[in-house]
Amino acid sequence: MGWWETFKDTFKQLPYLALIKAHRLFLYPAIFILAVALVVVLISLTSTKSTKVDEYTKSREEIIAFNQACGGRLRYSAWIDDSTVYTEKNSFHIHLKEISLNDLPKTVPFPMYVSSLHIYGGSAPSTPTETTELANKLARVLEAFRHCYIKHLELRNFDIEFAPAPATPRIRRQTPGAITFYETSSSFISWFGESVQLLCPNRKLALNLMYSANIKSLECLDSLGIAGPIKTLLVMDLPNLESLGCRVLNNTGVAHKIYLFNLSSKVEVPASLARNIESQARNIQIGFDIYTKLTMHKGFCLNSPYLSLVLETYEELCSHPNPEDLGTRNPYVTHIYVSQPDAPQETTKEVVTQIVEWVATRFSDVGYVTIRSNTLNLPGLQSFIDQAVFYKERLPIAKIIIKQLQPYTIDSLTTFDV
Repeated sequence: MGWWETFKDTFKQLPYLALIKAHRLFLYPAIFILAVALVVVLISLTSTKSTKVDEYTKSREEIIAFNQACGGRLRYSAWIDDSTVYTEKNSFHIHLKEISLNDLPKTVPFPMYVSSLHIYGGSAPSTPTETTELANKLARVLEAFRHCYIKHLELRNFDIEFAPAPATPRIRRQTPGAITFYETSSSFISWFGESVQLLCPNRKLALNLMYSANIKSLECLDSLGIAGPIKTLLVMDLPNLESLGCRVLNNTGVAHKIYLFNLSSKVEVPASLARNIESQARNIQIGFDIYTKLTMHKGFCLNSPYLSLVLETYEELCSHPNPEDLGTRNPYVTHIYVSQPDAPQETTKEVVTQIVEWVATRFSDVGYVTIRSNTLNLPGLQSFIDQAVFYKERLPIAKIIIKQLQPYTIDSLTTFDV
């Protein structure tokens, strides 16, 4: 190749050589700038993480100190987002009788999610002064937690006479997911409603009222200011309750689950409550005596797919009104649960046969009949049911299951199993 051809080839490549040189001129600085930026970002993230860890450590120490000051036992694990401490297992147990008012902190260090807050009142005070002091302690704790969301608030051992709440500004707090009144008095529940203003009153609430021998009326629940339907209602072991009537239940009703058993045999069931139960409640667990009183209301017909009947004694099956006396059958119940928590005698084949006959004469289109008993002969009874012909004639599409009865707890009561 001559010099002329070499010159022409070099001349043609000049734009490309210039472009490569320009790329090199800008490429290296760009790489350098990106590397510096990456280092800055990594340092920033490390600093932020360190800050979060410091916040976590500080909040954890303050919350544990608060819990210790309250005399509680705290299960704690948390992660932090902005100014809120979210806890996965954060349970406070506060015993008011064991601490003085001055030792109670006035506020929780950080807003946080509390899975459960259990407050115990203890034995009955002997003087009005002690009752006032107990009320002041409880108000201090409720005030301290007012910025926290509480999934389950339990108030236990307040079965004492409380004076009306003083005319002071009420404690404003978000409505918990559930409130349990355990061994409390009517006056205490009224005091709570007068002292605490539940925000978002239309939010569906699970309400439990249990083991309170001195409560004769549910009208104390009206003080809570609940405006929307109650999601779950549990009323059990109130032996002196005279009526299930109150504005909350009669007007707003129960939207999902209702449990009524171990109540007085003389308890009154208002017609308005019966209408709300048949039209709204999806899962129903009630004593036979309550069921009897519900069916006595004209036109009563359950729409619930789950009905659990708590049998105090097997003799209740015999004493229950005949189906022609009830005025109607209940065709919409697909699951029947018959439970007897304190069986005085062994469940026998005769008793199982009696239960099947009772169900067959009162319900149609039943899919399951579960008999929960303390029997020791579960395999034998189940084998008897599986081989029997009589129940297939009486309940042609039903499956009958014999199960071991488990001890009653709040958790077990809110779960229906087949």
